Amino acid sequence: MQYAVSTGADTGYNTVEVYLANTGRREVRFMGGVLDGQELPSLNSGALALLAKQFSIPLDGGSAPSIAMPLPPPDERVTWWQFQPSPVVPPGGTAVCQINFRGASSSARTLELRDDAGYPLSLTLPRFSQPRERITAVTWSLDGKKLYVQYAAQASVLESLKVNNRAIKPSAILRAARPGLPEVAVVPAPGGKAFGRGDPVLVELTFAGGAQRRAWIRAFTGIMLDAPRGWDRDKTLPVATRAAYSLDDDPAIAYLPFDVVCGDTRTGRFGAAAHVVADARLKAWRRRPERLYGVEFCTALYGSVWNIYAPIADAVFTKPYQLHWGSDPARFIESEEALIETAVSAAAPRPAVWVPERFKRERHVEGEELRVLAWTALACGVKGVRYHYWMNDLNDPFKDCPGLGEAMKAVNADIRRLAPLLGPLVPVDNRIDRAQRVKVYECWAGDAGVLLLVRNMDYRTDARADDGGRTPRFHATPARDIAITFDIPPWLEFRDAFDPLSGDKFCSRLDRRHVTVSVPQVNSMRLIWIKNGDQQTSFKSAMKPST
Repeated sequence: MQYAVSTGADTGYNTVEVYLANTGRREVRFMGGVLDGQELPSLNSGALALLAKQFSIPLDGGSAPSIAMPLPPPDERVTWWQFQPSPVVPPGGTAVCQINFRGASSSARTLELRDDAGYPLSLTLPRFSQPRERITAVTWSLDGKKLYVQYAAQASVLESLKVNNRAIKPSAILRAARPGLPEVAVVPAPGGKAFGRGDPVLVELTFAGGAQRRAWIRAFTGIMLDAPRGWDRDKTLPVATRAAYSLDDDPAIAYLPFDVVCGDTRTGRFGAAAHVVADARLKAWRRRPERLYGVEFCTALYGSVWNIYAPIADAVFTKPYQLHWGSDPARFIESEEALIETAVSAAAPRPAVWVPERFKRERHVEGEELRVLAWTALACGVKGVRYHYWMNDLNDPFKDCPGLGEAMKAVNADIRRLAPLLGPLVPVDNRIDRAQRVKVYECWAGDAGVLLLVRNMDYRTDARADDGGRTPRFHATPARDIAITFDIPPWLEFRDAFDPLSGDKFCSRLDRRHVTVSVPQVNSMRLIWIKNGDQQTSFKSAMKPST
């Protein structure tokens, strides 16, 4: 039993997670439960049943549900609850009973769960406290045969690890050169059998002193690249269009048809759609259990929305939209980055997907802004990009801004080529070098090496019209002769450094466990790839031969 990590201090709406392992020989079907002597709310009766009737929900990829007003009174105790992935647990399987408490959970509570055989399971639920240890990411090698479990443990030592109730010794523990940063356990798949898309995975960590942390997730490798066809969320674009933009043929993550943030804002109620979203997730999973399902968060955020909705599904879609909806268009990239980081943290250790701004007021996001934002989002830990520009024109979505379409093609092609690095990638640290006016993001591609993003902070932009991209508003002053000093982590055997996009090799100076990489010029951004010794990386290198 544990609580999900709270996003933000004192925002309430905390989710307790009760992990249930079926060690018997028969299927167990949970029928409901009793919280503090009262039945948990149901969609079949009571306040939530009345609420559910207010929603008209399409699950075929069509438009978002409509909400009939006024809403009935809420359940005073529970915003939503569910069994993840299902109340039916096969022999040897695991489920998680999740209960999201309305408001703050400030006192202990009693819970009794019942199965179809009438067996009760009685528990005492402690009051909420923010977990000290947490699993911050679980990523995968492209072939599904390795897991990379990133965790933050505040100096606690990892003592043991289990995957799907099977004890596994990590092949390595990756630690940073500086104390206080997250660590990564490199974990071979049990029995050497590759995980497939959507496979259930239970990860359990035990730390010195007995503290434990668990995560129930669905397997997902690589980076998802997707775009809906117009307003139809789940309709497939023509094969030639998807190929031209390097989009997935069958996207791994679908989002549930709810705009939860705007819906709550319009109804004036936190968590108005929460239990209905949980019910829709279960129905969607039963239809296609190999897919992951995500909840989308638009820009109209409120403080406790992450705690309410992020734990419900397999993934999070974030739509920051900071160029036209943020408070400062001149620094909208920084605002976008901050919201992406929040989304990745709220989803952790499940994947987050970034949705670039689709709106055009005076102008679209420009091609170079898209490039900077996409690589910044990946460095922050997102595992997919989902474009919504197709609402503009089904046949020619960029006729009023052709440069944006060309930038999408180039960015997606690069992401696709570097997927063996980006799939396992976890963010570790970032820092601003004010003297050189750059920001450096340190990410680990599992144990294959380190990817650094160097972003030029000396730029200007605004939201004014740009004549369809022909007179761009984004301008970066090239940073020349940049020296990036990097503390080599103990696990990394440094050989050389190069830009995996251009193939340019950088001059490097090694001084014990520090290396200084000389970058002749940074326009808006550059990548630096530092391979770990002789480790084989399967991406197609653009590295140029030495002259």
